[in-house]
Amino acid sequence: MTGELKLKPIVAFIGLACLIGWVLFGWAYSASGKIDQWALLGLQVGPLLAALITAKWIDQGPVWARLGCTRRINKWFLVAWLLPILVIALATFSSVGMPGVDFIPWTQGYLAIAGENLPPNAVEAISKSQTPYWQVLLRAATIGAVMFSIGGLLEEVGWRGYLWQLMRPRGFLFASFSIGLIWGLWHAPLIVAGWVYPGYPILGVVLFTLACVLLGPLFGLIREKSGSVFAAALTHGTLNSFAGVSLYVLSGNSPFTKGLFGLMGFVVMSMCAAYVAAFYLPKDAGSETTQLDQANFKRYNLEIVWASIVYGVSLFAWIAGYRFIEPGFFRALSAAIPTAGASLFLLAMYRHYRRVDERRQRLMLEIIAWAAGATVISAMGYTFLEIGSKLPKLSMTVVVVAMGTYSWVVSMIYGLRGHGNPFWR
Repeated sequence: MTGELKLKPIVAFIGLACLIGWVLFGWAYSASGKIDQWALLGLQVGPLLAALITAKWIDQGPVWARLGCTRRINKWFLVAWLLPILVIALATFSSVGMPGVDFIPWTQGYLAIAGENLPPNAVEAISKSQTPYWQVLLRAATIGAVMFSIGGLLEEVGWRGYLWQLMRPRGFLFASFSIGLIWGLWHAPLIVAGWVYPGYPILGVVLFTLACVLLGPLFGLIREKSGSVFAAALTHGTLNSFAGVSLYVLSGNSPFTKGLFGLMGFVVMSMCAAYVAAFYLPKDAGSETTQLDQANFKRYNLEIVWASIVYGVSLFAWIAGYRFIEPGFFRALSAAIPTAGASLFLLAMYRHYRRVDERRQRLMLEIIAWAAGATVISAMGYTFLEIGSKLPKLSMTVVVVAMGTYSWVVSMIYGLRGHGNPFWR
């Protein structure tokens, strides 16, 4: 069953989060003329203060319980740390091959992005740095993740803390996508000022909001399973830490072709959102969702998780083969590697498919078609490239994105028609 929304605290929180965050950001930005740590801090404080004010004086309930600030540690904190690293890795590797995008030394990429804000001596020191990239990754996964998680917690106390418990009664995906939409639009002043999509203020706001909507189910999953806003903050911080680092190793001046917020990043985020929607709907999706007992249901879910990991590893192996094997027959033959990984993934999906109800089967078929089609089209495209075809790499990406978009449009239609589809429950 779905619950009624408490509109008064929801509207009050959103209004205060935007008002406080935008005013403080504008004040800091106008004082320095650039997006510095004070401008970012001013924006991030908005959701925290809004949540405290609304919970205390408008909602008038126990404050800390409503903010999701529980201190219990469980296995989902590990998932909260590793999952964004996997998402960024997929987005980074899949961006290679886009027009003008290739791997470059991290120092070159870092100076291209942040060099103008550094003093001359720092620029000289970084340009001469011999720090291997694995050390950069280790710092991003540890020190960087912790530091960014502090700022992420300021936001998440509001988004996946207070606002989550207000919207969750209407359903997991409703809360995930609604909060993602609000979260994305709240970033508007930052994007207009040149963050992420410099030079594209309007289009940048639209694309960044779409990215936040697609990330919503991932953050919602971590919040739901961990039971703590601290886990969501860890996901937020790790994602921010690696999103920047991933851009340091990719060439190209267009923000639309590389990294998490480039075209292939949207494909990866869409895949993750679809995966959460299909397999990790909570129990309130309806008792008829599956006829299995919980042990068997978890076992088949685990099969799909491992099959997905193998599928992802096969894609990395394929990319590595394409990058490091000399052009010719064997490099073209490497296109069969992800096909084998996809076969295992599809087999696990089929085993799960036979044991769920018709509504979830419909969603699963769409994702199966997406995964199979993306693999086949990409494999054929790279094979054609190896034998001399002039097929542009971008056209393959457009086809893959179109297939993923079709899957989500169909799912949306099912949900809006009100056929009892678990998509909106």
